[in-house]
Amino acid sequence: MIKLSTENELLSSFRPIDRDQVQIPADFRFPFPVKNFTSWIEPSGHRVYLVFADPASAPIGIVFQRTRGSSDAAPAMCQWCNKVRSGSGVSLMTVQVTPDRRIGIHLCSDLKCGENVAGHPSVHDIRESLTPSERIYRLMERMHDFAKKNLL
Repeated sequence: MIKLSTENELLSSFRPIDRDQVQIPADFRFPFPVKNFTSWIEPSGHRVYLVFADPASAPIGIVFQRTRGSSDAAPAMCQWCNKVRSGSGVSLMTVQVTPDRRIGIHLCSDLKCGENVAGHPSVHDIRESLTPSERIYRLMERMHDFAKKNLL
């Protein structure tokens, strides 16, 4: 669990290249507790923000640009939570690595992966023997690995 005390502390979790893109929702009240991670979507729906706890360092913030697919798109699986969602439930999320380079990953369009791994799998999801807490741990590892390999 981390506690973000001020808006500046929240903004400092994002890389300098991303900070000018961050739109903090008006209903965020500080101090703001973050159990494992928090995410929100900007009003236009084009950007999705993620802030997650990193036990070895300060919180990590990522600004994703999301592509919006059609609602009749084929089902796809999120690469972090392994949840299969239909229509536009999974999107290609891209992150600016440098001013000239972006990378992408298929994730839940709303980044509600924590809720997905804590709940019961649907008929389309991969059957796993992991407990919900083990799935949360794996999800956090995937977030950290993505950031470490591509952004830090």
